Amino acid sequence: MKSLGGKAYVDASGSAVATIGSGPLKVMFLGHIDTVAGDIPVRIEDDCLYGRGTVDAKGPFCAAIAAASRLTEETLDRLSLTLIGATEEEAPSSKGARHALAAYPRPDLLIIGEPSGWDAMTLGYKGRLVLRVVVAKPNHHSAGSESSAADDAVRLWNRVAVWVAGFNRAQERIFDQLQATLQSIATDDDGLEQRCTLTIGFRLPPRL
Repeated sequence: MKSLGGKAYVDASGSAVATIGSGPLKVMFLGHIDTVAGDIPVRIEDDCLYGRGTVDAKGPFCAAIAAASRLTEETLDRLSLTLIGATEEEAPSSKGARHALAAYPRPDLLIIGEPSGWDAMTLGYKGRLVLRVVVAKPNHHSAGSESSAADDAVRLWNRVAVWVAGFNRAQERIFDQLQATLQSIATDDDGLEQRCTLTIGFRLPPRL
């Protein structure tokens, strides 16, 4: 990005940022440079690039940088372009995007590089909510009639799933539906207390 002729730097959130152009139309391209966990070796096969992050969203961000390198002086007199490769998009913190929201002027046009297929444009995103639920109760003998922390946690998740199904009954489009996923469940005990921890992820439609 330093070769584009403007400024290129790492901002306070760790995001990679470049600015070029001096025109009145403010355009921002936001991608992210972190990946989800897991190593997929990078390779090129039949002119296609494979590997963790080649599509979401390093591919679009690299394409934006390449496109910016082809802008003419005439175009750069008409627009001011900011390129941001944000950090922690794959984490609930969204550190880079939240920093950009507060640190940079509001653009006239914002393009977010996420995979939508080559012939599609995504017009909006659903919100995200992640809950960590801990059920804790005193230990008891397994031959007794009391429920375990895991029993109670599973009942809780089942209630959530039933409520979500009812909420979605009248919603045909998946974009308008509330999506709930049991992302993880784990149990432990120290001999005196038993615990069950759930991580529940929600994708929220605009009305929520």
